[in-house]
Amino acid sequence: MDIRYNINRIHVNLSDKYNDVQITEKASKEFGKYFEITINESKILKMIVPFSNIDGKSNFEVKYFSNPLVENSELISRDTNSENIVFLTEDIFQNNRFSEDYIKI
Repeated sequence: MDIRYNINRIHVNLSDKYNDVQITEKASKEFGKYFEITINESKILKMIVPFSNIDGKSNFEVKYFSNPLVENSELISRDTNSENIVFLTEDIFQNNRFSEDYIKI
């Protein structure tokens, strides 16, 4: 599965579950080219998916910010695939898997 197929599947699956899903292409020295996925529900979830993680792979690693309001907050790694990413995001939201300073907001 190539990058476009995977990111389109991710977008469709997340958009079926959440009203506000944004996917932006970005680049950095740390990750190279990557997608930033932002889901804005009762809380905000920001995930990073490097191109190299989803290029030709069915299972891949995503990272999400423990506090999405702070760009240098801890990045939490999770393994998923384009079909199960909704379960991952549900788990993060339902179990408040964010830093304590973000949960208190």
